[in-house]
Amino acid sequence: MKTILLLSLLTLARTSAFQLALFARGVSVSQWHQATTDTTLTPRRRLFASPTISKIRQEWPLFTSGSDEAEDKESSPLSDDDAMQTKVTGRKKRVAIGNRIVSVGYLAWTLTSLVAFFKTSNNDIVTALVSIDPGPLLAAGFAYILIGACQNDRLSSDTYKRLNLMLATFGFVGLLVGQNRGELWIITSVIAMVNSIKGYGYGIKGWKLTESVSPIVDMMEGCKANVKCLLRVPNERSVGYLLATLFVGSVPLCMLKSGIKLSVVSYTTLAMLAATTLTLKDAADRGRLEGTTFIELNAMTATVFAQLSAFLYSRVCQPFGVAAGAISLFSALVGVSSFNKKNQKAA
Repeated sequence: MKTILLLSLLTLARTSAFQLALFARGVSVSQWHQATTDTTLTPRRRLFASPTISKIRQEWPLFTSGSDEAEDKESSPLSDDDAMQTKVTGRKKRVAIGNRIVSVGYLAWTLTSLVAFFKTSNNDIVTALVSIDPGPLLAAGFAYILIGACQNDRLSSDTYKRLNLMLATFGFVGLLVGQNRGELWIITSVIAMVNSIKGYGYGIKGWKLTESVSPIVDMMEGCKANVKCLLRVPNERSVGYLLATLFVGSVPLCMLKSGIKLSVVSYTTLAMLAATTLTLKDAADRGRLEGTTFIELNAMTATVFAQLSAFLYSRVCQPFGVAAGAISLFSALVGVSSFNKKNQKAA
């Protein structure tokens, strides 16, 4: 009750102050009555129709601006197209922000884990680098790439749908089995899962959600496309990425033979790495490796395979370590070559 009384008193004071300002400017009672009873305008438009009152409004914005802006908004509603464009802009912004948070979150977790391994390995940086899980680093890279895809309306491409699905899977698995990895991991995994599902949904249904595409059908079509991609080798680079994909599939068998049990997160990391090499093979088949996304994926692949090479060579199987190092070198050289070609074309 006190709040209602206070609001009433404030409204009365505001109105009285404005009326006093009008009368001080020479607006008579009859002019006031005529301005407020003109039926061709809305009540407040009647009041503010005269030049004198308009000038008062400019000099007394405290008493006039707020409700006028509200009426302007009510009197000029957005059209359907404008309203939809506003929704689309908001959706793009939210998905891009989500990907940015995921990228920073997983990168921060990777760095903190590296510091922890460094401290527990008697300050041996090599041991720390070999021991660290490369999965969050891959996930951070995926999220970073998806920021640009979101801003450039590229989520409908098979490349970005594949990245969204793998990032959502990594977030889901990380949430299920990573409860002991701390709050940063859990929060980042939740955001990764939800945001990537949304990104995939916008990829198949469009930002306006007008496309009638079933996710199941789209996934089945994607699986068929992946199988076809594995069965064709149109050029030398395609052969390299095909061998890299098959190599990733053989790593779990090698580790099991060596008596090393992989966690669910590690299996998911290898699945993400296989999806990366398959994506690069598809780009190589189409001659698209000079695109920014594929240059970044090559950089990520080279980094992860280098770390995997060190781990396999020192702890599992030396031939597998050498093979992983060769794949890392191959990805790095292709990435550098593609980067240089892109810059030459731009120049």
